[in-house]
Amino acid sequence: MYVVQALTDECFVVAIDMQECGLTDRGAEAILGALRLNSTVLVVDIRGNHLVNFNLIKNIIQQVMINSDGKMTQVSWLVD
Repeated sequence: MYVVQALTDECFVVAIDMQECGLTDRGAEAILGALRLNSTVLVVDIRGNHLVNFNLIKNIIQQVMINSDGKMTQVSWLVD
């Protein structure tokens, strides 16, 4: 939960990469709450976390789109 705490603090985080890290619904809900508090986060990559409910993933994507004003955002370290 240290990541979520960092996201809710007054900081400038643009992207988080949490691929295949065993994220569960509880962690995803915390990330969603942090995204609602910190609109600077424009990219969230939680691919490969099969324990996260599809609707929760959808809500995270929607919040990221709200944070980015509907613009697709790309971060160089996420590009293959």
